[in-house]
Amino acid sequence: MTGADEQHEDKKLEELTFAGETLERCRFKRCSFLGSRLIECETHHCEFQDCDFTGVKLGSSHHLSSSFLNCNFTNSDLYGAMFENCRMVGSSFAGANLSSIVVKGGDWSYTQMRMQDLDEVDFSDVKLVGADLYSASLKKATLYGALLKDANLSHAKLNGADLRGADLTGVQLRDVDLKGARMNLEQALLFAISHGIIIE
Repeated sequence: MTGADEQHEDKKLEELTFAGETLERCRFKRCSFLGSRLIECETHHCEFQDCDFTGVKLGSSHHLSSSFLNCNFTNSDLYGAMFENCRMVGSSFAGANLSSIVVKGGDWSYTQMRMQDLDEVDFSDVKLVGADLYSASLKKATLYGALLKDANLSHAKLNGADLRGADLTGVQLRDVDLKGARMNLEQALLFAISHGIIIE
């Protein structure tokens, strides 16, 4: 596998060592990267569709305007990875290490991030429509202007999080821990109503 304009489909690209390298404008469809080491690699304008990244080492990698659509990141290590204007729609991160990830814009709609540690992650203006954040820890996370429509935040911990300007349409707030969270007045009213408070 070289670095630019490659196209791969239905291939096993497993146990690769591609640390510190750059991929540009490459496309991968239904490919398996099982067990590969992609530490500090970069992807620029690449597309990964229905790919398997189970157990892949992606620590400190940098992804610019790349797409990871319906990809499987089960038990992968993404510590300190940066995603800048990326599309992650439908991808699953079960058991993955997302500590200290950096997210700059992009679309993370319908991602599966249940019970993930996302403390202090900045999701400002990120699309998280329908994202599954069940029981996730988002303490002191920044969700300023994020689109959280129909996201599952049940039992999530948002202590000290910044939710100002976030679209919470369809979000059930009854079981969300919001102690110390920052909200605008409209959001605070929505939270109060979800707890059965009558506002007159």
